[in-house]
Amino acid sequence: MKKSILIICTIILSQFNFAKAQVTTDSLYILPNPICQDLTIHYNLVSNDTVSLNIFDVTGRIVHLFFSKKLQGAAFYTIQFNADSLQPGVYIINLDYGFNHTIARKIVKECDANFQDTITVAEKLAVYPNPVESEIIIETAGTALQQIVITDISGRVLQKINSETQNEIINMNVSWLHPGIYFIPIFLADGKEKVMKFVKK
Repeated sequence: MKKSILIICTIILSQFNFAKAQVTTDSLYILPNPICQDLTIHYNLVSNDTVSLNIFDVTGRIVHLFFSKKLQGAAFYTIQFNADSLQPGVYIINLDYGFNHTIARKIVKECDANFQDTITVAEKLAVYPNPVESEIIIETAGTALQQIVITDISGRVLQKINSETQNEIINMNVSWLHPGIYFIPIFLADGKEKVMKFVKK
């Protein structure tokens, strides 16, 4: 009798472990997050499908294309990515598959948790004070800007300012923002983009 019970338990446990190893849902995991340099992307596919994996900035522009190809389903995949090429800020990783199916994950690129009174983002571009209470100043030193954007930490755009000017000082009222962490993507006239983080008191 004891031998029969042992055999039944072994079969049940074996079936349970086998079931745990099966891919039962499409999924996407990002580790670590926030990131500084190295990023690991894990994703699972239930069935064979055409898949594309991309990184978008907060404006919807693709900043990195991993691939777009047919992949085998019922499988686990892992990608290692060096994020040195990404400016500090908020990004979205999209896994598109099948017909209008998308899994999106937000990531934050942040290498220094300490805030400085002045954040210099280029030789002639600075943002201060930081933290800020009511007004933030963008000092351009004549650098031609195209657009200034304020986003929250989730990547939601809160304000856009088209600034085709070479004014050396731009004052922005941020008193209406709730206390927290925000990002300022600044788009330069030469096509480059600089992203800064600031803290609203």
